[in-house]
Amino acid sequence: MKWFSSYLSNRKQYTVLQNYESTLESVTCGVPQGPVLGLLLFLIYVNDIQYVVTNAKIKLFADDTNLFFYSKDLVKLFALANIGMSQLYGWFTANKLSLNVDKACYSVFGPNCKKTMAHTLQINGQVI
Repeated sequence: MKWFSSYLSNRKQYTVLQNYESTLESVTCGVPQGPVLGLLLFLIYVNDIQYVVTNAKIKLFADDTNLFFYSKDLVKLFALANIGMSQLYGWFTANKLSLNVDKACYSVFGPNCKKTMAHTLQINGQVI
């Protein structure tokens, strides 16, 4: 436990953009990006996300999460998806993570796909 603690403690970072360097700041959460151990710790951290959304199939790949909702009724499909998004938002909040809504997207497959414009998918009140 001390080894993990020392690996994750007293980390600092700064950002360089063109000729500007930010000040050196302490990192108080997350895992180091790059090392194999950082990826393993991240995967352990997010592993329980698969149990959060109760009405969808969830597939994880690195830091990408895909949710699959099924219904023959488009209104029911969006209702299920919005419930799932609410459950996902609760998990993100509890785990001190955030979802970049600008990068989130969805696809609807089926014979009535063109009717999706009348429906919205949201997370924490933000339309995806």
